[in-house]
Amino acid sequence: MTNVTELQKKHFRHVGAQTLRRRLKDKGLVCRIRKVKPYLSPAAKEKQRKWALQHASWTVEDWKQVVFSDESKFMLFKSDGRQYAWFRPGQAYNDRFVKKMVKYGGGKVMVWGCITGQEMGQLHKIDGIMCTTDYVKILKDQFLGTLKNLKMR
Repeated sequence: MTNVTELQKKHFRHVGAQTLRRRLKDKGLVCRIRKVKPYLSPAAKEKQRKWALQHASWTVEDWKQVVFSDESKFMLFKSDGRQYAWFRPGQAYNDRFVKKMVKYGGGKVMVWGCITGQEMGQLHKIDGIMCTTDYVKILKDQFLGTLKNLKMR
């Protein structure tokens, strides 16, 4: 969980950085950007493990009775993450390879949606910052509406 420079300084002062990179690659290791995910405490991990064990014997029919829902942000103009491109020297500013940007981000759309074992549920656009009363209204209208449309309890 360190970069080659730090690894070299701490453990392999007599080995060059490029040599160290080659040896790591020879051992099947690759260097990539570290993924980002929410921190889970040991207690939360244990809670997840117990939940998974309780539901391990569920059948496809059991899972068809579950509705998954979440909110999501869609960027209208740019990506939130890094973008890579392979190109030849001198092509860095070619329109095909340049990451376009708009000042102030270009805007975003927030939505709430759900999906069932049968099909997608209703999608709802969220305006502004969602508070508790907004969320309850979405559940009442969109979530219960989806259950009614799909004849689910």
